[in-house]
Amino acid sequence: MTFDFEGQQYSYIPFSELKEEDLPEAGRAYKSKYLNLDCAFDIETSSYQSMKLSWLYMWQFAINDITIIGRTWEEFQELLRLLGRHYQNDKHYRILVWDHNLSYEWSFMKNWIPGFHVGKFGYPEVFAMEAREIIKLCTDLDIEFRDSLVLTNVGLKKLAEDYKTGLEKLTEHMNYKEVLTPYTPLDNARLAYAINDVQILAKFNKYYIKPYYLKKGYDIPLTSTAIVRNEMKRIFKKLPKEFKRKYKNRIRNAFPNRVTYEFIMKWLYRGGYVHASIADTFEEYINEDMWSLDFKSSYPAVMLHNKFPWRFVKRKASEWYKICDDRKFMEDNAFYVHLEFTNIRSKTTHAIESKHKLLYYENCLFDNGRLSSGDKIEVVLTEQDWLSYNDFYSWDSVKCLTYHVASKEELPLFLREMVLEYFELKEKTDKSLLDYVLIKAKLNALYGMTVSGLFHDQLVLTDEGLLEPSGIKKDYEQIVKSQILLPYFGIWISAYARRNLLSIVAKLDEDNAYSDTDSSKVFNYYGNKYIFDAYNDRIRRINNTMYVGDHDRAVYKDLGCFMVEDKYIKFRTNGCKRYIYTT
Repeated sequence: MTFDFEGQQYSYIPFSELKEEDLPEAGRAYKSKYLNLDCAFDIETSSYQSMKLSWLYMWQFAINDITIIGRTWEEFQELLRLLGRHYQNDKHYRILVWDHNLSYEWSFMKNWIPGFHVGKFGYPEVFAMEAREIIKLCTDLDIEFRDSLVLTNVGLKKLAEDYKTGLEKLTEHMNYKEVLTPYTPLDNARLAYAINDVQILAKFNKYYIKPYYLKKGYDIPLTSTAIVRNEMKRIFKKLPKEFKRKYKNRIRNAFPNRVTYEFIMKWLYRGGYVHASIADTFEEYINEDMWSLDFKSSYPAVMLHNKFPWRFVKRKASEWYKICDDRKFMEDNAFYVHLEFTNIRSKTTHAIESKHKLLYYENCLFDNGRLSSGDKIEVVLTEQDWLSYNDFYSWDSVKCLTYHVASKEELPLFLREMVLEYFELKEKTDKSLLDYVLIKAKLNALYGMTVSGLFHDQLVLTDEGLLEPSGIKKDYEQIVKSQILLPYFGIWISAYARRNLLSIVAKLDEDNAYSDTDSSKVFNYYGNKYIFDAYNDRIRRINNTMYVGDHDRAVYKDLGCFMVEDKYIKFRTNGCKRYIYTT
């Protein structure tokens, strides 16, 4: 069926009218075990919010340029069986199907999969980040569903733009509050919207997945961090054998035991500082000299600029008091420390410590989820966070309960070389090209790779379609043997980046309205310009002397500098990750 919508022609095949001869031929199969098809799947749902009840009213399935639309899960199940029969082959080449948020669809489709492919451990072949976050599943019909959202980390609208699909996500004509059923007639706006969504993903497969990953020696990564992790492993594998042996022995000796690892990842690791000052929340600022500034590649910058801890040793708590104000000591040594504060309170208009990072607290006041004051708290801090505590809090007393220290050195050269290469390529690649999007994504994923968790509970799929822990614990020592990065690297990358931002926020105080990881929305830019200039002068001196290998040093001149992004005419925030502006 064909129709026009806003000057564009769309076509689809209702499942009820689909014939097997309508299906395109797969042609040559790839050595990577996938058929030469561009497939995608998506569903449209409706709900009664008051009853917390949702249901499917339409699904769409793209195969190359063809879009098939069905209205019920029974039809979807029939489609899978039809595809399994039509593309059946002795070598079990698979049909790769992309879904942009597979976890959501899974909650509806889990009871309509005809059967699952059983993997080498005797369980259905399903990969999940958490019990409700499935990112890959394979049916016994050789149809493999994958999540494109966790691979790209961008919404479908941006994916369509970034990956040069030639299509645009349609949204403005949709009434999401309208209640629809599988029997509701579909207007052209909804049909066009549905067709575009899956055709965007089909083109994503055609223009990105096929040329970059469906070739010998490559696997399709499951997540964005897996892309750079696989590349890092290939680089490491090529290093001299003796270096690799000594390096991996050193990693194993420096790795924390399982109990310590779980403790530091839960209490010591913090992500980016994201906070809206409660004084500025819900206020609308118009022509108030509001500016947006951000760091130029914040995480890559600290990976190249700073030194990082390797092997921590426990020291007497009393020793911490001797070095806690020694900035020179902190340049060459890292520490993490368990502290107890009494009568702690903010010195500025900002509150920096997250409530969920406090091991214990009494009678505390929180500002948008951040500690403003309290009678008593216990917390674990890196030396970088300790410096920020001194900028933002005052207290009556602080007691050191435990103290660990390690000497610092630069990150491994093979990792720094990846940062240098990705950044140089990003700076020298035309922003209009797909290659720019890909290299920028790799650069951003380097940090994510350093903070990825080592292990998750092994989940198994039950007969009810639920993912539950199997009770089988992965062997921690075996996992450690395969590691080539320490968990301390990611913890301190985050800590350094957070410290860089907070060192500026502390100076701006009331002129800093909102911060998000590597950016701030500030008032009175020109009145505060000396703060940014002094910071950038220091960073440029570091860039002028840091190791760059064979790379072009001029490229790194502004790496890590705090740069003006835009001037806002209007600005308003309703809290973390919720703000709106006009320029």
